[in-house]
Amino acid sequence: MKVVIDTSSLIALVRYYLPFDKDDTLKNFFQKSSVIFLIF
Repeated sequence: MKVVIDTSSLIALVRYYLPFDKDDTLKNFFQKSSVIFLIF
């Protein structure tokens, strides 16, 4: 699966979701998928 994420959305995702991610779901998702970051 390929995912395209712009950096401001990534920052918001990490800021608001990561403190509640006790099982490392977000980290595992990024490790298993092909993520492309768009820098504006």
